[in-house]
Amino acid sequence: MVDKNAYYLMFKGGVYYFTRHVPNDLQRHYEKPRIVMCLKTRNRKSALKASCGLASKLDDFWLQM
Repeated sequence: MVDKNAYYLMFKGGVYYFTRHVPNDLQRHYEKPRIVMCLKTRNRKSALKASCGLASKLDDFWLQM
């Protein structure tokens, strides 16, 4: 489900954010069609590591739904 080259990062205001669209079949469980979380870092390397972890956890959660 996760592309190895997809990091789901957004850089805004000097800080990295994790952003991911909710799949169409799961959107009824969410208020908005996109998940955005602040990673609280300005370092790209640590943002990549955090976003990969979040994407993996989110995929596992969505597979259980």
